[in-house]
Amino acid sequence: MECLIGGTRSPGQVHAYVGPTNIGKSLYQAVITQLVGGRSAKAYDWDARKDSVQSGVVGAEHLVLEDEVPTWDATTRRVFGNHIKKVAANRLHKCEGKYLNGVDLTVFWRCTISLNEDCILTLPPVDESIEDKLCIFSCTGFEFPFPMRTEEDRLEAMATLTREVPHYAHWLLHDFALPYGLEDRRFGVKAFRHLD
Repeated sequence: MECLIGGTRSPGQVHAYVGPTNIGKSLYQAVITQLVGGRSAKAYDWDARKDSVQSGVVGAEHLVLEDEVPTWDATTRRVFGNHIKKVAANRLHKCEGKYLNGVDLTVFWRCTISLNEDCILTLPPVDESIEDKLCIFSCTGFEFPFPMRTEEDRLEAMATLTREVPHYAHWLLHDFALPYGLEDRRFGVKAFRHLD
């Protein structure tokens, strides 16, 4: 939040939310989209290309992945890890439109991944090169304070959450204090992994 308002466009870790189905992981990703500018893009097509960023991804502040890395083989996981490192730490990315030459652009991105528990092995191995760039959160269910049975219910829930986002942002910026010892010089906050 502070890097958006202050204009520093500092790098930020990739967050992975792992848990059972239908507990609000994707819903929370929608809240994050609102917090960082209101624009999101599915990032899997870029990750699968292995070369440059497609133009549709460039204009979004929030890159979203949802159970979209279908293989557990070591090579794919390491390629995925390299993309996570780039998104988390690099400001300059080669971007291109279809049939157009690429251009290097400075972008601001935050990336989140939501995974069901049986897909945890699609995440890359957490080695020394990625350990400060990836946060993994174990998510559990809770009782939603509003009905979520129909599509209309879900749309109303999202509208309610969207109205509350400015208050959440204010709390993060003005009231929340990072606990002592969790500061990180590069990313602002140390990487966290529930599942170590």
